[in-house]
Amino acid sequence: MAQRKFSPQFKLQIVREVGSGQKRISQICRGHSLSDSIVPRWVEQHRERGPDAFRTGDPKSEELAAAKKRIAELEAALGRATLEVGFLRRCVKRANIPLPESARW
Repeated sequence: MAQRKFSPQFKLQIVREVGSGQKRISQICRGHSLSDSIVPRWVEQHRERGPDAFRTGDPKSEELAAAKKRIAELEAALGRATLEVGFLRRCVKRANIPLPESARW
């Protein structure tokens, strides 16, 4: 069975739910489909290391991952815009509407 990965934000949310005292650990585990052993481990890690307990890797690798994600989003947007421009050029050409010189390739 594949091991699930949980984000630092999710772990912190679970630890805060435990800390609020409104629900027992077993109720929280059932509500989020978690193992009964993992939540106490997260609580202990948070107690020992504070809010930074769930950060993975160094800040540079997190920054790099965020930059790669942003690049992928921008490349996708550029691809969509290129398709739209091509489509509009074909529509204008079929309609026999002359393009201004600045809009020609």
